[in-house]
Amino acid sequence: MPMNFSFALGIVFLIVAFGAVYALNYDFSSGKAKEGATAFNAPYTFQPGEFTSYLNAFFFVFIFSLLFFGYSAPIALGIEGAKYASLYIAGALKPYDFIFLLPQLIGAYAAIVMGSGVLNDFEGNTVFEKWNRAIKFFAIGLVLVVALSLIRPFLA
Repeated sequence: MPMNFSFALGIVFLIVAFGAVYALNYDFSSGKAKEGATAFNAPYTFQPGEFTSYLNAFFFVFIFSLLFFGYSAPIALGIEGAKYASLYIAGALKPYDFIFLLPQLIGAYAAIVMGSGVLNDFEGNTVFEKWNRAIKFFAIGLVLVVALSLIRPFLA
């Protein structure tokens, strides 16, 4: 399975997980969350609006996506999709907070590229070509988390 397919599958998992949790917990006839809606908690501390929470989310996606040389990225992004849907239904997440998915997607892609570099190394090719790209994407994602966290108070 090519690595770009893993990233595309991750985006699909993110959308499907978001849609599934949203559909299970939202009463479309009344336009509100269902009574006793099931909350999905991420496997790390997350409080909307806190810088450390967005940093945790970024690092979770990056590190979890590194498992199995980048092939676990769809699972990490699916977890994020379920978390975002659960928080949005509960009213804890504002629509502009969805922009924080962008650094997480970049972090997942960086992990996929890094995993691809490790697989290339096993084949006897150079690891540095892929890892240079991976580190650039990781840095872009990290800078984006910081930048978005700095402008978030002005979006409210």
